[in-house]
Amino acid sequence: MPIHSLYRDFFRFLSAYKKGKDTWEVYQHYYLNPHKRFLTSYWKHFRYFDERQIENRVRSIKPGDYSLLQELLSHNSPERICLETLKRCLEIKEFSENKKPPQIPQDPHIYLFVGFFSADGFILKLDDIFVMGFGLERYKSFKSLPIIFAHEYGHYLQKLGIGKDKAKRDYREGTLGEFLLSEGLAFSFSIKVFPERKLFEHLFLSHETLHWCIENEKRLMEEVRPFLDKPAEYNSIYFIEKERDIPSRSLNYVAYKLMER
Repeated sequence: MPIHSLYRDFFRFLSAYKKGKDTWEVYQHYYLNPHKRFLTSYWKHFRYFDERQIENRVRSIKPGDYSLLQELLSHNSPERICLETLKRCLEIKEFSENKKPPQIPQDPHIYLFVGFFSADGFILKLDDIFVMGFGLERYKSFKSLPIIFAHEYGHYLQKLGIGKDKAKRDYREGTLGEFLLSEGLAFSFSIKVFPERKLFEHLFLSHETLHWCIENEKRLMEEVRPFLDKPAEYNSIYFIEKERDIPSRSLNYVAYKLMER
């Protein structure tokens, strides 16, 4: 499995930065230029930053900003976690009885990087292939990384056409219902990979929020129903949660229940 450990070059940048050199030039030399194809594709896909904004953010970095991540990496190997989780993912052999099991690629490209307000896990089309990415600055511990990896691998299979065909599209091109079903399928996959982990972990919820969702399931479904056939891009889960005064990420529970149904 090709693992691209971009984060190592990020810390080379931090080390050189501490020596008093120009921050932006050092960032370009050690990190941006060697990995520009991936980083610019990532920023463009998620519409987060352009290069000028990145430069401004880089110049505001303080030496201690990534001390927690450095400590985390000193005791854990994200590469090992990814390899072990992929092995478990590949052991899931449940397919429709009416279809011949498709050939699953066993070597997805995986990018472990440090960005700015990155997604903790995502699937990105880089050139003409789908790759998996993980923004390590998001993690306060790596306990959740196996579940996030399995969740994203579920999306990876969907992108390859293994699962719901509509899920191959970018979420901005479909309806909110399609987006939620795609999420529900990914939740289902991680549950199969790690059945010993709790449901609230798979849904990325607190135990309290999951309990609230179970108690208010009927209300949640009623709140979401009018939006299911509308474009996902303009009816994001964050907008609905805020406007309908429901807990953050509670639509993850809706996605899971839609998948069950």
